[in-house]
Amino acid sequence: MARLWIHRWLADASDVAGLEERTSALNMRQALEVIRPAVRPDVDPEALMLTLVWIVNGYLQSGFPDASGRATAPDAPDALGRFRRHLDLLIRLMTTPAR
Repeated sequence: MARLWIHRWLADASDVAGLEERTSALNMRQALEVIRPAVRPDVDPEALMLTLVWIVNGYLQSGFPDASGRATAPDAPDALGRFRRHLDLLIRLMTTPAR
């Protein structure tokens, strides 16, 4: 599914009409049923799901910039560890009850 989304974003899959309506919407509804009870009341569950899709896609496309501003490879161990820690923190902040 992720590869198909990337193709869509690049306009390479324009011949597959109605794909989002048939697959992504169903996947989003199913995912929202699972995460809705877990998110804080002040968090928009749909916006959180889209944020996770965007952040993972962005990281896989670009990695993290190094000190000189060049992108690191997403599979570089230090960058991957940093990304995983950040993603874990983001999810915990969105799902931990507000104090």
